[in-house]
Amino acid sequence: MNKTAPNRRGKLVNVAIPASWLVGLDQLVQEKEYANRSAAVRDAIRDLLKLHGKWGAQ
Repeated sequence: MNKTAPNRRGKLVNVAIPASWLVGLDQLVQEKEYANRSAAVRDAIRDLLKLHGKWGAQ
């Protein structure tokens, strides 16, 4: 997965996820795969949008 920093501040979105997902997310952060949870979630959303051809759509 590509670790990219956003080039500008985005919108704040609250999301409820299963506790087991949060454990895995925190492990990625602890293993230095990502700087924080937000960076990991941004990458996951970006990859999903690219997969479905929605990246860059307006």
